[in-house]
Amino acid sequence: MTTKNEKILGAGISYSGARPMTFHIDDQGNEWLCDKGATKGNYADQDCWRTDMMAFNRND
Repeated sequence: MTTKNEKILGAGISYSGARPMTFHIDDQGNEWLCDKGATKGNYADQDCWRTDMMAFNRND
C-alpha cells in the first residue's frame, strides 16, 4: 500500500495541477511527461513529451 505522497518511478506519478499529468520512464530510461491516462508503451504516439527535449528539463 502506498500513501498519497509516495512516489513510484515508472508507475506514473500523478500530479494534480491545472492539467492532470503523469510522469513515466520507458524501457530505455527516457523520462516522459504525459496527460493523465497514458498507458505504458509508445509514449510518443500518446502525445507525451520527453523531458530531455523540453525547454526546461530536469537536467538544467
